[in-house]
Amino acid sequence: MDRITNRQVVLLGAMMESTITLIHAHAQIAESARQHAYLSYVPVILLLGMSVWLLSAVHRRFPGQDVFQIMSGRFPLVGRVIIVLYMIFTLFILGRDLRMLTDYVNVTLLPTTPMVIVAGCFAFTTVFMVKGGLRSLIGMVEIYMPVLIFVLLTMPVVLGRTMDLGLIKPFNHLNWQGIGEGSWNLFAYAGDMIMLPFVLSGNAYSRKAGWGGLALGTALLVLLLMLTLMELGIPITSRLLYPSYELSRQLQLTDFLDRFDLIISAITSPVFITKVGFDLYVLCVALKRLLPGISGQVMASPLGLMGFVCSFCCYKNVMQLFHFSRTWTLFVLLFHVLLPLLLFLFLHPRHKAPAS
Repeated sequence: MDRITNRQVVLLGAMMESTITLIHAHAQIAESARQHAYLSYVPVILLLGMSVWLLSAVHRRFPGQDVFQIMSGRFPLVGRVIIVLYMIFTLFILGRDLRMLTDYVNVTLLPTTPMVIVAGCFAFTTVFMVKGGLRSLIGMVEIYMPVLIFVLLTMPVVLGRTMDLGLIKPFNHLNWQGIGEGSWNLFAYAGDMIMLPFVLSGNAYSRKAGWGGLALGTALLVLLLMLTLMELGIPITSRLLYPSYELSRQLQLTDFLDRFDLIISAITSPVFITKVGFDLYVLCVALKRLLPGISGQVMASPLGLMGFVCSFCCYKNVMQLFHFSRTWTLFVLLFHVLLPLLLFLFLHPRHKAPAS
């Protein structure tokens, strides 16, 4: 595989942070933080930026290796136990993202198609993407992530005449408790970008690229959040299941172009599928580091099947997913904030004996 560039890492980080987050996380943020929902991103940026710095420092100590390799090589027993725990954690993320994407597509594009068929098609697609290796996932990101960025940047131009700045007033009287609750709900989704250092070696993942992906993803999410609040208003946004989809329904280019939201959903859905594919890729890499004799590409199919089953067994409906983020943040903080801190403190190269 050719060398991964910083631009590709930035796009990967922005995709991991923003794609699943923009589906319905803004409804929870608007419900708690109200017109100051954008301030909920500040604690998230600080914590994720710290985790990126910690894992980049670990990479510099062990150049040419990813975090899974470092843990299994430096502490064979404890490191493998942590990898198993991280695999279970990632399996729940894979099931969550697959179920959320299935419900979203079932509502917006395929309302009469059984959900099992939709989820099976997505799982089948992600398995073949992962079998192609990291290069196929990066290719998907390079093609469709710029499309998503272009769509989000052109929305203010199209919605400029209908947006109302008064919908986010008053600007003062900050509700710090609501902002904190919004940050808590937001971190359950945005923290997925910390998966990148675990599967990318230090030669590919750098601190600047990690911070660049975090900045790009946050900028896109804040832009979408502000557009949603100024177009739909806080009371409507906080009661919608998919506020970003409802925002796309407000786009009207001409009088004869009906249901323009379907076009936007169709061209942005591949980015969501790529996010699910990267979750599966993390599982395959973790299993490969745990059992070096097993091929990660061969295990893509059974792991994809496990994610498919987990998406229906662990999550009964979309409302359970909606409320589960309040509890899920505890595990995200454990694996994406506390674990990088512990790795930074304990992972050091072995001291070599002086030459005689």
